[in-house]
Amino acid sequence: MGKTVEYRIPMPLSMEEFKKGQLYMIARFMSEESNNNLNISIITNETYIDQDTGQQGVFTHKVMQFSSSLPSWLRRLIPGSVLKVEELSWNLYPCSRTIYKIGIFGDRCNVEVKTIHHPGNGDINNIFNLSMKELSRRDVDYIDIAHDNKQNRFSESLEDAAAFMSLDGTKDCLQPGWMANQDNLITAYKLVTVDFNYPGIRNKGQIFAHDVIRGSFMKAHRQAYCWYDHWSELSLEEIKEYDSFVCDSIHIEMEEEEAEHTNARKSKRSRLRRWLRPKL
Repeated sequence: MGKTVEYRIPMPLSMEEFKKGQLYMIARFMSEESNNNLNISIITNETYIDQDTGQQGVFTHKVMQFSSSLPSWLRRLIPGSVLKVEELSWNLYPCSRTIYKIGIFGDRCNVEVKTIHHPGNGDINNIFNLSMKELSRRDVDYIDIAHDNKQNRFSESLEDAAAFMSLDGTKDCLQPGWMANQDNLITAYKLVTVDFNYPGIRNKGQIFAHDVIRGSFMKAHRQAYCWYDHWSELSLEEIKEYDSFVCDSIHIEMEEEEAEHTNARKSKRSRLRRWLRPKL
């Protein structure tokens, strides 16, 4: 049985502001991390029509490769200390659904994230319409982007929501109890189920996965707020254009790397043939 946690992340933004801030944050994250220790491949980034609502959303399919953040006990299980995570996401704001597949574990590790963004401070008890049985297995975890007592190494960032003040004066430092003094306040409800079916380390695997996920939620939402000055004056269309530019740039890098690998393989085969050619 998997471990299910509903994370509730209040944000001092309006629904429209968060829509822009989230899209900008994701695009900037991909741009920065693709140049650091995370290798991101964008397989698909296209619009789709939701069959239930008839509305247009965005489907993305990414493959991410990294290993530096893994604990030693997990690295020992993975050949070459390399972990590939496949992300399939259907984004129909204010809702989304994301599935993560970890190739090395196959069907033994499944992670699903369902998200609903809604105005308010996170006091809706069953926004996902769970059954009584599902509710009994669900834990609820509130994340305070400014004053959280469960931060871990996965949530570390240079941004500090408790000290950030926007240049236009509309966003102030978030003091303890800040949620009670906000004119604009929404909550990101994220229902995360992790099923790590691996003998001997199931509990460890599920706890570690939730630590990583919680830390990434903390970091991402803190950045979305603290990067306000970068995206607030941009239109949604301009941010979508930035997102497309980042995706195209990553795709071009993928093609160039593949071409380099292909040329390297041809050169290696050529050298091998020279050495293996019978000497007369």
